[in-house]
Amino acid sequence: MPRPPIEAHSDNALNCYHQKLAWKIKKVDWSSDEKLYLKLQTKIPGSSSIVPSVLGLGSPPYLGGCVIIGKLRNAIGFVTQWPRDVDLSKISLDAFFTITIDDGSSVSIHCDKTRRVKHDDNIPWNQVNIQKIVSLDPELPYDEEGCFTIEAELKVGQEEPNNEENSRESDFVKEMGGIFSDIKNSDVVVIAGEEKFHCHKNILSARCEVFKNMLAPNTIESESSTIEVKEVPAVAVESMLKYIYNGEVPDDP
Repeated sequence: MPRPPIEAHSDNALNCYHQKLAWKIKKVDWSSDEKLYLKLQTKIPGSSSIVPSVLGLGSPPYLGGCVIIGKLRNAIGFVTQWPRDVDLSKISLDAFFTITIDDGSSVSIHCDKTRRVKHDDNIPWNQVNIQKIVSLDPELPYDEEGCFTIEAELKVGQEEPNNEENSRESDFVKEMGGIFSDIKNSDVVVIAGEEKFHCHKNILSARCEVFKNMLAPNTIESESSTIEVKEVPAVAVESMLKYIYNGEVPDDP
């Protein structure tokens, strides 16, 4: 069984997810042949909690992540879990560790290898990890309580969507959809059966190669400003034209 996770005994919150933590590591834990799991104290915003049954930790959730030290004491890393619908490419991690021993000296470790892991469907979250392969002294000098301290500065960044840009795009789509079948400013009519759709040559030409060829100079369609679509239901033609104008895909094409 993995050793129980080690609780953080300080947690200084800065801004966003930027935490300074410290853990006291006991000699009995450090000298074991199991991985060490160092717990966070504050949940990572937007993250997913670890599912203990999947990892076999037999312990409570880790607030979206934890620090892991390899069983051979040759690696240290910061592991985070995210819902499956989160774009992992938008997540960035930074982890800086300091190991302080009893004589006042310290060792600094900056993690520099990031991995983004998409799990199979049976695991309800994906991971972003950052780690450092490093040889950690198995015979560290301990204090009088048989402990030494690991400090960490952990950062998680998540790129936000550009809401202003999305809003402008949405407004453009609405405006384009609004001029579909605009009789007043139309300069070409598309006929399908008994239905007539008032359209615009420049939009049809820009969005559809077939219409572009039909509306080229000296064609019947260009000179008559009329395009007749035969053997295609009017509802299908309307759906096609709506897609040309605003990208709207019919529910049942």
